Amino acid sequence: MAAPSPAMNLFLLLNSPHYLRPFADTMHTLAERGHRITLGWHSPSSRAPLAAVEQLSAHPNITVIKVPTKRTDHRYAVNLLRRTRNYLRYLDTPFRGADKLRRRAFDRLLRGALADDTTEDSALSESGLALPVSDVERLQDALAWMETLVPPDPACTALVADGGYDAVLVSSLVSLNSSTQVEVVKAARTLGVPVGLLVYSWDNLSTKGEIHAMPDRVFTWNRRQRDEAIELHHVPADRVVLAGAPRFDEFLACAPRVPRQTFFASMGLDPNRPALMYVCSSAFVSGDELPFITQWLHALRTAPYEDVRTCNVIIRPHPDVELVGPDVASTRLDFGVEGLAATAFRPLDDPGAVVLKTASRTPQGLYESLWHS
Repeated sequence: MAAPSPAMNLFLLLNSPHYLRPFADTMHTLAERGHRITLGWHSPSSRAPLAAVEQLSAHPNITVIKVPTKRTDHRYAVNLLRRTRNYLRYLDTPFRGADKLRRRAFDRLLRGALADDTTEDSALSESGLALPVSDVERLQDALAWMETLVPPDPACTALVADGGYDAVLVSSLVSLNSSTQVEVVKAARTLGVPVGLLVYSWDNLSTKGEIHAMPDRVFTWNRRQRDEAIELHHVPADRVVLAGAPRFDEFLACAPRVPRQTFFASMGLDPNRPALMYVCSSAFVSGDELPFITQWLHALRTAPYEDVRTCNVIIRPHPDVELVGPDVASTRLDFGVEGLAATAFRPLDDPGAVVLKTASRTPQGLYESLWHS
């Protein structure tokens, strides 16, 4: 019989407690097996999973700590260096056509560069495209070399050293700001502590800036993210691990709990009709989607197929977007399932179309909508 693995002392650093949800079960399981876990985050969040934080904090093997929120020395110079690198990224291949990403990175650069609240025309972000790609690459190489000369923040070095950790894990590291996580990764590498990046979201490696400090391992969701890590961030291939997407574990564990009759009748829709669902995107990606949805709905209602003309239509807003205002007629829904309250809005002049927003950020509401559509 194999001897049990020795207990580890791990540090998990997140952007905010909002990022905890996909990792909470794993952290609890490791603690139950005798490993010591330290959790920390450097930004507050109004969307923190408080129940998960409290549950983990109560475990004797889990400690929640505060970490430095800002670099304690040369803060503005280092911040400007990293934001400039992030902007240059979107002047290079394959991002030269990504004007929205470039403008966002340029806006962050301006915020770090300007000494007051003076506003500049963010359309200036496109002026960088006048530089030949070869010049952009030379600038990138120069700034990447400068980054290697920046020592880790002393406070973060002390944090890692005092913890005596066997390994450090960060999520999501890649940021358009000068993140504390960069300092912790640098500190861990300097102290010889292995450090891993847990990719949190589908677009972390493609739209969020540079990896300013290279971890020992990058745990990606799939082959696509593995290729992004290698090609876009020059992570050595032997450091990339395909680990699946823990963010979707909770969703994949769902099962339908609301009968079809209850689901549609609660919204004032006919359960006997088929349903189409439109899933909205974030404000950054799509802006105000309601005008397009109005046009799309008109196209459905004038389609040559009866099932399309008469179908139920469910519109699911992005969790961070108020698609409709408080003045729109709405109905509070109770599907008879604990924790699955929702609101149905009717901003469109169509009795068969509702905007459905569930009150909880747990995935059951989205799962039910997909299942019944």
